[in-house]
Amino acid sequence: MEGKNYSYILDEPYRWESWAAPKGKDGQLDHNKAMTGDDLRDFVDRKLFPYLHGFKLKASGPNTIEYKIGEIFGEIKNKIHSGYSLRFQDNEKTIPKDSSTEETPYASTGADGAS
Repeated sequence: MEGKNYSYILDEPYRWESWAAPKGKDGQLDHNKAMTGDDLRDFVDRKLFPYLHGFKLKASGPNTIEYKIGEIFGEIKNKIHSGYSLRFQDNEKTIPKDSSTEETPYASTGADGAS
């Protein structure tokens, strides 16, 4: 990045790796730390989206990335009302595919874990 130091635009609790894909000491997804259910839904609806919408107020002008993020998150709403369904959508993006089947480990199971 042209020799410049990178500085995060998001505070740590709102970064993807903090709430959606926390990793354990082994570098693998830590399922015990990853939010799910009501906790995940409430975090997205009550903390993450309002935090991102607030970027518009901190922006120095309409042509900044902060303004654009705030504008976008002021207009969209989370349509997934189940935190478990939301976690499933997250898993589709964060869990590596099994190269032998080209499926994610959860892709062939129902909500109750049955195949």
